[in-house]
Amino acid sequence: MLKPREPAWTKITRNVTVSTQTYVRIKQMIISCELPPGAGVNEIDISRRLGISRSPLREAFRRLEEEAFMEASGGRALRVSNITPRGVSELYEVRCALEAFAAGRAEEINPRLVRMAEAKLKIIAKDLTRGKIQSFNDADFEFHDLYVQRYGNETLAAHLVGLRDHLLRIWHFAGSHLDHTKLSYEEHLDILAAIRSGKANRLQAEVTRHILAVGKRVTGFVEEVASKSSDRLGEKLF
Repeated sequence: MLKPREPAWTKITRNVTVSTQTYVRIKQMIISCELPPGAGVNEIDISRRLGISRSPLREAFRRLEEEAFMEASGGRALRVSNITPRGVSELYEVRCALEAFAAGRAEEINPRLVRMAEAKLKIIAKDLTRGKIQSFNDADFEFHDLYVQRYGNETLAAHLVGLRDHLLRIWHFAGSHLDHTKLSYEEHLDILAAIRSGKANRLQAEVTRHILAVGKRVTGFVEEVASKSSDRLGEKLF
């Protein structure tokens, strides 16, 4: 017996749409603070500079507003979302809740990955003695993924990816400080020791201590920057 003929479906194009390219480009400009917090966005100007129509630009703006990178600024106007001490503190509290939960339930981490992390931390230590912090910043999320990825919860990991985009923007906004980076480095060593111990409760405790401490330090950075800024900051980041 012949099977009924299936209706033809329109094939999905493999090309990246203009709206997606626009979204990625503007999001990167926001994360890098090329478009600074609180800056108003002018559709006509941005569409002209990017060489696109206003339709894909509006789609990109819609996505960025959903992700809290942009916010309403009276009427139909939009602006880049502000960064505030309260928003930073709340963001780190959410990060702590997710990562600590993952740390307390992560499966045994491959010893080879632990050795690789340890070797990278030794290289970072040498950079820090020379006043260089970029290698630590570049390896930060990778280090935290040692236990996040071992938990195996894809939904949790996806939420953390979204949070990390906001964290990157905060770091660009507030800048990095050598003394505080050294503190974070020491806290990473404590996390690594907890991983080697094989005790989930110890790992969870060290992760909680580290992220809340970083959140407090970064909030302090933002308060310092805000106090020197003449721009009016909003009340919420995320």
